[in-house]
Amino acid sequence: MPVYNEAKIIQRKIDILQKIDYPSNKLEVVFVDGGSQDGTVEKIESSSKTVAYFQKIIKQGSRKGFNSAVVEGFLQNNR
Repeated sequence: MPVYNEAKIIQRKIDILQKIDYPSNKLEVVFVDGGSQDGTVEKIESSSKTVAYFQKIIKQGSRKGFNSAVVEGFLQNNR
């Protein structure tokens, strides 16, 4: 899930993810941050303990765009 400066709304997204009715062993969520500076990463990290299928957060360091984040998420998660 690509994210960038979403501190104001990230908790709503995490809450929605928690409501997904799907076996947690068949679903994993990887957040790819494009260099957020507003506390988005910290909010994701603090919520990671409550989401069973949360896998990891990838930090790109700078904003590279949606497509780049999706590709990097797949590449990093399959290594």
